[in-house]
Amino acid sequence: MIHMLGQERSDLSELLKTMESRMFDIKEKAEKRIEAAEAGEKAANDTSAALTDRNNDVEREVAELRPELAS
Repeated sequence: MIHMLGQERSDLSELLKTMESRMFDIKEKAEKRIEAAEAGEKAANDTSAALTDRNNDVEREVAELRPELAS
């Protein structure tokens, strides 16, 4: 009986170690995914800002050319 309880305790201890290891792996993967998502968001924001700037430049150029086209 005591041997069986000792074995169960050993089995539970191993299971706990395995679960802790898996949780650590999951946490690391989640952190990497969050970092990648944040980098993607920053890239999207940078691209959006660049496109907005370019759009403003084009609108300014069109506004400067309108008087020439009207004449």
